[in-house]
Amino acid sequence: MRRFSPKHAIDIPTKLPRTAIAVLASGGIQSAILTAHLLDEFEAVYPVYVRIGSSLERAEEQQLRRFLAAIRGPRLGRLTIIESSQAAEDGDRLEQLLSRAAAWCASNGIESLAVGTLDQIEVSLPEQTGKVRVISPFAALSRSSVLELGQDLPLDFTFSCSRPVIKALSAKHCGQCLKCQRRKLGLASLKLNDRTTYADAEKMALSAS
Repeated sequence: MRRFSPKHAIDIPTKLPRTAIAVLASGGIQSAILTAHLLDEFEAVYPVYVRIGSSLERAEEQQLRRFLAAIRGPRLGRLTIIESSQAAEDGDRLEQLLSRAAAWCASNGIESLAVGTLDQIEVSLPEQTGKVRVISPFAALSRSSVLELGQDLPLDFTFSCSRPVIKALSAKHCGQCLKCQRRKLGLASLKLNDRTTYADAEKMALSAS
């Protein structure tokens, strides 16, 4: 039996134009689930990834491309990669990402930018972003509710790890960092099948064989 889906709780302003929207995509679970569900609400959804020099970007972008390929449809726009040469402190990182993504929206005539955070976003955007509006549709939801929304999506193609194991063209979750532990517990609490490849589990399996 299909579980109850809290989709009705997603907060999308009623007066927001439903023609096109951009999503600040990170490759993580929340932004991936948001991207997929906005496809039901908007005529066109454009994922935007901003590079700012983080060591995790290779793994994030790799998994993001896999997820987008898995949910590909006529409403999903091509992934846009934005390069930013300006490094940011952790506290300013989200603001910088939003500012760069919003500037792209403004130059491409897109009035709305969605972010998958669980908090309402209050950020001062540069003047050149014009009338671009930033929304956080998951602000009224808990982490488990967001995971429930994504129960039928290929969440194993998402990325949430602080210390990924990167070899050649592949990136695997370490399985031990805090983000990996939250991922495991969150999926297990909803009895969702966790198909994520964890490097520590593979190591243990090899040791036992």
